[in-house]
Amino acid sequence: MEKMFSAGEAARRLGVHLTTIQRWDREGKLRVVRTIGGKRRIPATEIERILGNAGSSSARVLAVYGRVSSHEQKARGDLNRQVAHIRETALQFTWLTARMTKSRCRRNWLMT
Repeated sequence: MEKMFSAGEAARRLGVHLTTIQRWDREGKLRVVRTIGGKRRIPATEIERILGNAGSSSARVLAVYGRVSSHEQKARGDLNRQVAHIRETALQFTWLTARMTKSRCRRNWLMT
């Protein structure tokens, strides 16, 4: 049996609000299975389809940008905390982390 996700879990995995999942269901943009109690369950394959992973040979690239406004913020470790938070979020959402790149101004990181 295919793995199913609640509407809330699907929204979290897709990075959208719960009402977006509900709207997509009403508009027929999302295949939803209803439980006996009327709750929405979204198949894992449907989440993969929306993310562009199902049957796709081309990989999607997600760039995440973190920065601080001053050298003082960098010195306090604000940038390092942002980078750590981005990495934790990437693991939580199972994003693949290919590389972390520093920009020329030395206060920014770009994860692609």
